[in-house]
Amino acid sequence: MEHEKPVAISRLGFWEKGIHICIASVFILSFLCLSLQNIHCFDIWWHLATGRWIWTHKGIPFQDVFSYTQKGHPWIDFTWGFQTLIYPIYKWGHFAGLILFKTLVLALAFFFLYKCLRLATENSLFIWPLIFFVLLVSYPRFMVRPHIFSFLFVSLFLYGLNCYLQSLSWTYFLGLCLVFLLWVNLHGSFLIGLYISGAYLVGELVSRYKWQVKDILKSPLMQRLSLLCIVLALLTFVNPYGVKLLKFTLFSHTGEGGEATKYIAEWYHFPFKEIFLFKFNHALFFKLLFWMVILSLIWGRKPIVIRDTLITGLLAFLTFKHARFMGLFAFTIAPIIAQWWPSFKGENLLYTGLLTLAFVFLMKMIILNPYFKKELGFGMAKESYPVQTTAFLKRYTLKGRLFNTYGFGGYLIWHLYPQYKVFIDGRTPTIYPPEFYWQYRVAESVCLKAFKRLAERYKIKIVLTKGKEFAHLLKKEPDWTLIGFDDRSYLLVQKDILPPSIKPFFYFDPTEDIDKLMAQYKEKKQLSLLVSELKRAEKEFKNVVLIYNNLGLIYAKKKEYQKAIAYFRQAVKLDPYDPSNYYNLGLAYKNAKRWQEAIKNFKKALSFDKGYAEAYYHLGLICYEKKQYKQTIAYLKKYCKLAGDTAVPSAYEYLGLAYYKTLCLEKAIKYFKRAVLVAKNKEEEKKNLYNLGNCYFGLGRYKIAAKYYKRALEIDPQFEKAKFNLKKTKERLKGEYQI
Repeated sequence: MEHEKPVAISRLGFWEKGIHICIASVFILSFLCLSLQNIHCFDIWWHLATGRWIWTHKGIPFQDVFSYTQKGHPWIDFTWGFQTLIYPIYKWGHFAGLILFKTLVLALAFFFLYKCLRLATENSLFIWPLIFFVLLVSYPRFMVRPHIFSFLFVSLFLYGLNCYLQSLSWTYFLGLCLVFLLWVNLHGSFLIGLYISGAYLVGELVSRYKWQVKDILKSPLMQRLSLLCIVLALLTFVNPYGVKLLKFTLFSHTGEGGEATKYIAEWYHFPFKEIFLFKFNHALFFKLLFWMVILSLIWGRKPIVIRDTLITGLLAFLTFKHARFMGLFAFTIAPIIAQWWPSFKGENLLYTGLLTLAFVFLMKMIILNPYFKKELGFGMAKESYPVQTTAFLKRYTLKGRLFNTYGFGGYLIWHLYPQYKVFIDGRTPTIYPPEFYWQYRVAESVCLKAFKRLAERYKIKIVLTKGKEFAHLLKKEPDWTLIGFDDRSYLLVQKDILPPSIKPFFYFDPTEDIDKLMAQYKEKKQLSLLVSELKRAEKEFKNVVLIYNNLGLIYAKKKEYQKAIAYFRQAVKLDPYDPSNYYNLGLAYKNAKRWQEAIKNFKKALSFDKGYAEAYYHLGLICYEKKQYKQTIAYLKKYCKLAGDTAVPSAYEYLGLAYYKTLCLEKAIKYFKRAVLVAKNKEEEKKNLYNLGNCYFGLGRYKIAAKYYKRALEIDPQFEKAKFNLKKTKERLKGEYQI
């Protein structure tokens, strides 16, 4: 009996280890899924281009070299260390090398976060919800950009600082200084490290408010901590730009700079009122961490700690001001929560619930999200960039300055510099003044006259834009012409620089609705001209989904369904994650009366977009043709619910017919009446009046039936079916109703 207790303890330890191994495995798998993803951010390109410039010129840039609008403008390149690092990595491993490098940096960040949490709490189960929450808050920022080092350095810095305060070892002191020096030259978030050190110093001073000054000065911990803060402050100047870097990092995004960032997605503010709302997205886990840290500081195991209150205050302020700091908030705040989280009965049940919540969200995001597989990979997300139009510009050297969309700037710098310099790129407000950024926004989005003034001032001859409306308006100008396009962009030039080797597009206009173009050229019997230009575009601009979809739509209009299907299948092959591609293919199969293939593709479209109303509509019509009336009703009702008041009349008509076939005549009447009310022409109105007559006849309400047959005959006196049924109705009335 004396050995039973040790055996039980051993088994319990085994199961605990097993549970932790399972949780850790889920975390690692989730982390890899969220990190090993194709590159889709815009700024990586100008970072790579800067790294290439640094290695080529063996120096650091102090002035802008990539744009013609800000040529020679002073440039405080506060991420020069990151750029110097990633360019040789790209040369070695291309995109796969960059993605693996990013994953390694982030893995180290989570490793040191785990070490911090282990220092802060002995409850190993509580560590896992915190780590998962940090993952779910920060994963939208898992990009190959210098800010990933802020995650690594803040967790490494917190771990090293706590170890240093416990041991006062010079090894940790030197390690912290080295880490901080690297941080200063890799990303501007080094100010967070300096602030954290200062918060620790202030916290220690406040905790000794009853001490004599001489006793404080003699304290080894205060001496070492003060020395560390002084050395770190001095290290902020150890960079190629000296004090200018500190000044830039502190003030570049305030004042007018802050005004410009309001229009850049990553600098959007996070409304404070959102903290009180429940939405099942990644911000929910930021909210949970926020309330957990508030609870920890107020009701924690010890009185409120000034140090941690200062850190929480700054990170919360930054996050509410700019949502991009959400991930950094999570990495910084998690150790504070772990240290001060209050103990209570049944706490492990709460931690299990929090873990379950994280697991459910991960399942929803990774397993149940049909688009997630699209993100996985070791390359770049080509659909995010103007790939074909940029390649076209590289093949043909056009003499003239280029106006480009803001987001495209970095991609163009990497691929076209020095052949072309850009108008603007993602270095606002680092390089481009807020007023200039405003001028760009107005010119591309709302005011063609503003663009013309900029074109005159900067001698712009080429435009590469994502703005469909802007391109449409510019194409109408007599001195501009469209020479290229892809799924992401439109390329236009002034006619006076157009070489004979480049043919513009006279007939096909990618900024125009294809149905409108088809109607226009069909009337002129010139559809072949539209097709020939699209086929020329197919040869010049490879793998453009828009081209294949438009060719498919034209052939479908010509009722050449086999050709239409071939082009739509090519569109699906190029972009298997766009529901509209499956919808177009399904529609071609439906018109060719290949019901099974049509159903398969409509359902595939719905698997990506459950709100794709038109897919439900056509599924309903197919089911009616197959005499599957109950399914017809289900699909068409779903369509009507999604389409609302804009539902097409035929949806009501077929709903009425399906209910009629299933002998639900009262419901059929409801939908036939709707079909009559919104009928587009007399023919539709006539059919549904006749259908209403049939419903009332079936119900034995012959007077009303006769009325609807008469209305149908008023529209078409030669409507034989209505005549016949009206005669039958008269016979049933047996003289009760006089015509």
